[in-house]
Amino acid sequence: MQNSANSSLPSTKAVVYQLCVALEKCFLMDEGESIFIEHYGDVTSENEQVEVKNYTGNLTAGHENFWKTIYNWMSPSFDADKYSVLVLHTTQSIDQSSPLSSWNELTTPEKKEILLKINKSRKERHYKDQDDNIKIPKILKYQREILSAVNKGKLNNILGKFFIASNSPDLPKLYSRIKGKYLKWTLRNKTDDCMDSLLGFIAQAKNSDQSQWVINYQDFSKKVRELNDVYGHGTLIFPRLKDKNFSTDEIKNCKPLLFVKKIEEIEHHSEIEPAIRHYLETQKIIEQELKKYESPPHRLDNFSQELRDSFDNNYRIACAKCTKDVISSSQDFYNERILEPAPVFDGYQSTPINFKNGMLHIQMDDEELAMQWKLKGNNG
Repeated sequence: MQNSANSSLPSTKAVVYQLCVALEKCFLMDEGESIFIEHYGDVTSENEQVEVKNYTGNLTAGHENFWKTIYNWMSPSFDADKYSVLVLHTTQSIDQSSPLSSWNELTTPEKKEILLKINKSRKERHYKDQDDNIKIPKILKYQREILSAVNKGKLNNILGKFFIASNSPDLPKLYSRIKGKYLKWTLRNKTDDCMDSLLGFIAQAKNSDQSQWVINYQDFSKKVRELNDVYGHGTLIFPRLKDKNFSTDEIKNCKPLLFVKKIEEIEHHSEIEPAIRHYLETQKIIEQELKKYESPPHRLDNFSQELRDSFDNNYRIACAKCTKDVISSSQDFYNERILEPAPVFDGYQSTPINFKNGMLHIQMDDEELAMQWKLKGNNG
């Protein structure tokens, strides 16, 4: 029995890891969205399909995880047109000397050329080292199917959307990251209990007939609220300005600032004055109000860092999806970021969206951060 238990441990860890990836995706959902597990692939959101691999060692050019992922997407039952991004999420690292090291920066023809070179080298080694009676290795079978002329169009479609998220955090690190990033509202000694409750909720989210394993925004938000009532801790009301009337000079003095120019760059002129007001409001709250609450400086630093990390992730994904009008897509991206809820600010019950927006504009005004609203079109 001991041997049987030990042999099942890797597969159990793989399932828990997949649930953790799905849980993190749930926290990133927008209203009306859903996360699917083991339905279209390992983890699927509205525009992104993710294959999850919890492995040690390197992801080499001939590794089964790489080729089997493409092979699965090449299946006739998989509709790649549904997705803007296809991701191989793996804990494996990619060596700098590997042909895959710069995969995410390559064009579709360059990616295909790498596949052809790998296949050619693999075939030469096989037929040199083996006699005709030896079965064809699984990897060569995958490669033969993927690179067949019949599948040329679908392969090009897939390669244009295929990104590798290598060196992703392993299970303990991912578990800790989710707790640290999304469960700050829990009592310190109850964070593990809350995390386990959420994983249990994800694991039991299959339909009664087992036909679908899906978590929607509404159900997930309801569960988080329930857990907040159980594991959350009392906090202060976030400070607000009593006087939000800014002078004409205050608004005028902001117009030459960098954050305003970045809004002008996407021709979103109607948003300039609201942005300036949010910018001024946030500055005054930081300078005048937060000090009254004796809020430790690291809490503002943590909030700012989390906001920036979230923006960077959303920006990267938006750029990958941007294939048409850059200005229009950039305006949509701006609107989505301005309307989305604010991250948790440690020590307070909730964070006003206006404060979050003002902090974004303060970051946009920091030349060293090099943040921008204008998307980089993806023409790969």
